[in-house]
Amino acid sequence: MARFINEYSFPVLLAVIAVSVALLVPAKSWRTRAIITAAVVAVALGGYAFLRPGGSTVASTAEADAVLQQAQAGGRPVFIEFFSNT
Repeated sequence: MARFINEYSFPVLLAVIAVSVALLVPAKSWRTRAIITAAVVAVALGGYAFLRPGGSTVASTAEADAVLQQAQAGGRPVFIEFFSNT
């Protein structure tokens, strides 16, 4: 169950937000609620697409070691970020 939640946390959270907005928006007509809910979902999906990390700049640990050695030789600081897109 924990793996499912971890893997599908964004779609589940998006569904919860969409249902919450649809139920809590103080609008009298369902058309207005639907438009507001669609706008919230569109903003969330757009933010997800914009903030999603891109592909890796290195393909192997040997390549990463070479980049680190070059940076150390030049005296430049190196920022390393570990993440998983799977």
